[in-house]
Amino acid sequence: MSLKIFAKSVYRKVKKAAVFNPSLPMITPMVPRFSEELGDDVRLNIIVPTLNPEHVFGGISTALLFFECLADTLCVKRRIIVADEDTKQEFLVKYPGYILSDSASNTISERQVIPFSDRATKTIPVGKNDIFVATAWWTAVTATSMLDFIRQKEGNANPMVYFIQDYEPFFYPWSSFSAMAESTYHPNSNVIAVFNSHELKDYFKNHNYSFYKEYFFDPVLNASLKKELVANPPKKKEKKIIVYGRPSVARNCIEIVAESLRKWAVLADDAAEWELISAGEKHPSLTVGEGCVLKSVGKLTIEEYARMMGSCYAGISLMVSPHPSYPPLEMSTFGIKTITNTYENKNLSDFNKNIISLLDMTPENIAKKLHEITESFNENDFEIADNTDYFKNSFSFSDICNSIKEVINI
Repeated sequence: MSLKIFAKSVYRKVKKAAVFNPSLPMITPMVPRFSEELGDDVRLNIIVPTLNPEHVFGGISTALLFFECLADTLCVKRRIIVADEDTKQEFLVKYPGYILSDSASNTISERQVIPFSDRATKTIPVGKNDIFVATAWWTAVTATSMLDFIRQKEGNANPMVYFIQDYEPFFYPWSSFSAMAESTYHPNSNVIAVFNSHELKDYFKNHNYSFYKEYFFDPVLNASLKKELVANPPKKKEKKIIVYGRPSVARNCIEIVAESLRKWAVLADDAAEWELISAGEKHPSLTVGEGCVLKSVGKLTIEEYARMMGSCYAGISLMVSPHPSYPPLEMSTFGIKTITNTYENKNLSDFNKNIISLLDMTPENIAKKLHEITESFNENDFEIADNTDYFKNSFSFSDICNSIKEVINI
C-alpha cells in the first residue's frame, strides 16, 4: 500500500471522531524491553504499516526489497515489525522462511514477523545491536524511541536507516501531523537517509535538510512490466487516453485531470471517438461532456496494466510532489505521449521523448496540450523507450547496502 494512503486514512479517522479526544494514534509508542537472548548478535528490523497482500505494492514493496538486500549484505537476522494492521499467518506466503511471532515472546529466529498494531499495553523485545529501518514518518518516530532506549541502556546504538520515498509533511494540511512528519527530518542522532530518486534527494538538499549519511536510488521499470513489454510489444495504438486516477490521494489531482478532460472534449472535434480510461483506484464513471465518459478500471494486474498501456496513445499522470511518481515513467516507456507536471526541481522533460512536463498545470494548459496530441493521432506514431537505464532495469540496492555496511561497521 502507498504509505500516504495509510497516513491520510488515520488522519481522517481522527477528524471524524465523535468524541473530542485529540491524539496522534499513528505514534502510539512501541515500548521496548531489553532482550538478553539476542546477546551480541546484530538484527535488522524494518517497521512497515502492513503486510496485507492487498496493500503491499509501491512504497512498502520497495522498502521490503531494500530491507532484504541490506539484511543479506550485513548477514544478520531480520525482523519485520508491522505497525498499523494485524498480520495473519496466510499473509506470510510471500515471505518464505519468516515465522509469525508474538511480541510477548523473547524467542529469537533468523526471520521473524511481529504484528504490533494492538500495542497499547504491550512491549517488544530489543537487543543492544538492533538496527532499525523506518519506512514512513510515524515509523521513524517509534524507531527513534527504541534506539533512544538502547542508547540509554548501553551508552550507544546503531544509526537508524530512514527510507524516504516522498516529502511526507505534504501528505496533510499544516497541522500536528505535518509538524510531526517534518520533525523526523531533524534527527537528534545519526540517521542514514536513503532517498527514492535523485529528485527527492535534491529537494531535501535545496530545503536545507541534512543527515549523517545520504544515498539515493532512481526508479527502474518493474521487472514484470518489462517482461510483458518485451514479450508483447504494441503493434499499433488506439484512440485511448489513460489517466492516473486516485481520488483518495490529493496530490494526484483528480480534479485537475477531470477538468482538463472537460475542456479537451470541447476542443477536440473527434472527442466522442476516444476511450477515456482511469487506472489506479476504482471510482465511479465520470461524464466529461461531448459524449465522453471517463471509465475507471481500478487497480489492474501487471498483465492487464501492460496491455492497457500498450494500446493507449495519450496519457495524463499528475503528482504534486518532488518525487517523479511511477505512472508517468511507465506510461511513457510504453510509447504513450504522457502529460505530467514539474514540481520545484522535478522536471521529467528529459526522461524520454514521450513525456511532456508542464510548468503550469492548469486544466486549460493540459487540455490544450492533450488536444495537440490527439489531433495528430496516428496508430503507428509511437516509440517504445527501451534504450534507457530505467528500461534496462539493471539497478540493485547492492552498492547502497555495501556503503551502509561500511558506515555501521559490523
